[in-house]
Amino acid sequence: MSFLWPHMLWLAALVPILIGLELWLGRRQEGPDGGTGGKIRRGAVLGGRVRFDPGAARPMARPWRFWLAVLLLATALARPQWGQAPLAPDDQAPGEVVIALDLSRSMLATDVSPSRLSRARALATALADDLPDRRIGLIGYAGAAHVLAPVSEDQGILRTYLPQIGPEHMPVPGSNLDALLETALNSFSDTPQGRALVILTDGEAEPGAWGERLAPLRSQGVRVIAVGFGTEAGATPPGPGGAPMRRADGAAVVSRLNPALLAELAAGGA
Repeated sequence: MSFLWPHMLWLAALVPILIGLELWLGRRQEGPDGGTGGKIRRGAVLGGRVRFDPGAARPMARPWRFWLAVLLLATALARPQWGQAPLAPDDQAPGEVVIALDLSRSMLATDVSPSRLSRARALATALADDLPDRRIGLIGYAGAAHVLAPVSEDQGILRTYLPQIGPEHMPVPGSNLDALLETALNSFSDTPQGRALVILTDGEAEPGAWGERLAPLRSQGVRVIAVGFGTEAGATPPGPGGAPMRRADGAAVVSRLNPALLAELAAGGA
């Protein structure tokens, strides 16, 4: 058995300490004769006899079931795992991965904290950490798409760009999926190993025939994985000057997660 979050087991280790502390506090409230030091005790008259509440002498004492429940809760929070499922060939990490990072202004919306773009950067970094021996590339796209780091085993350029690249570095604003997919098609090598295009986006896209680009990717064995950031309730992203973006009529621009487009991207890829 293993634990997904083993650090939560520290909570279980605190249970004996809390029990000892409670017993010690209870003893301090007792008198020199083992009683309650003159404190009023609860009682009841049953059948002509006075019966006192045994818990009153130790007001801090809790039943053992309470502490057992705390211990089980701490163990559950550690997420115990049993067994190990072997990876099927289709689930194994591909030989080449191209990360496509949406750098449109809508990714600056803060309906997920601290922002959609910050979450996407963190996921891209975690993906690179999990695949240290894979060939990984990075594409940034908005109104146009640009290869920021070519597919390579050397992740130095990718890790340099990820923390600092943003919409302000994109010369053409917008969200052009057609340009992204065309650029991605030419970013993979001829390796016989699996390929994956991981698109990190909120799902907003300009109208276009970008769906026609999915078939060539599929024919090259490229699996498209679309990861969405944001909420369907949406939020207003900041404009170039930092003020909330507004339409020509003065209404606030509300950017929303588009799950339907994400599903279409994933379904169209191999």
